[in-house]
Amino acid sequence: MRACKSELRRSCDLVCSDSLRCLSTYSSLNADGTPVQFSLSLTSAGDSTLGFVGEAFRDGMEYSARLLVGLDRVRQLASNLGVVSDVCELERELEEMSNTTAAGDGEDPSGVLWLGAEFSARADASLIVYANARRGCECERWSRLARSAKVFHDATRVLTVTAAWKLKPLGIGFRCAAVGQRLVRLYFSAYGMRPDECRRMFREAGCSREFDQTLEDFFETSLREERVYPTRSAVFSFAFGAEELMPKLELCAHCAWDSDSAAMERYGSWLEAVGMDAQLYRDSVLILKSEREGTQPPGVHAFVGVGMRQGQPYASVYLNPGRAP
Repeated sequence: MRACKSELRRSCDLVCSDSLRCLSTYSSLNADGTPVQFSLSLTSAGDSTLGFVGEAFRDGMEYSARLLVGLDRVRQLASNLGVVSDVCELERELEEMSNTTAAGDGEDPSGVLWLGAEFSARADASLIVYANARRGCECERWSRLARSAKVFHDATRVLTVTAAWKLKPLGIGFRCAAVGQRLVRLYFSAYGMRPDECRRMFREAGCSREFDQTLEDFFETSLREERVYPTRSAVFSFAFGAEELMPKLELCAHCAWDSDSAAMERYGSWLEAVGMDAQLYRDSVLILKSEREGTQPPGVHAFVGVGMRQGQPYASVYLNPGRAP
């Protein structure tokens, strides 16, 4: 990870240097308007990745202008990371997913593209791009998501099941690496689903028994006695590999726990139980938490959860660094 420090900083500056200086224009990426999140992925085999996702804009920019700036940063970041071969096709899909009409009541007024980079312990780099679908009428959102997904994979079963469970389409994400397959992930949200309902929805979508057991253990350890109640806000996503479906569930930390300390204690306990690097996670949180001691609800934790890839569970953590005072 130390070898990636300078490239990670350079990538983050490229995406977020302008937006972090904005005083009157905020990002919908975090509840407090901070235009960046740090990401941490952990496995029991020690294959950790560290990265970020952010939004590129300048003060006063509206949706359409943010799209142009975002696409420009995608091209620059892809070139820096050595993944330029994917960019042309990726740009077409990002523009297809975009809706540049004025935001209506309750619609996301910004956040057209979130982008960033991830670096593994082996110093492998990946470009991360997320296209926000939270604009337009509900049927239009489903249509755009289905159209983009069809370009890459047959997502019929996932789309059918998520619609039947009344999940809301959030967007589509792409992970592009210099070596290896491009990963496409569909994102959905729900509010008020019980943990047992979450597990049943994933099973109906075709996810494995191993993931179902992982979810049961995750809920039992991280939510404890509250696992019988609805989860409030949660994000459900599905990535499509060559031969496997890779699901992920992430809980909104503001909804699941009362403070960063409570989130760290519960989630850290689950990491320890499954043999993942709980100390790396706790150290990351404590570094960001030092300026916001006692924040309620959690100020550092944005989303935490669990996914499955190559038949193995992994931890997914998104942290809000906050704006500099």
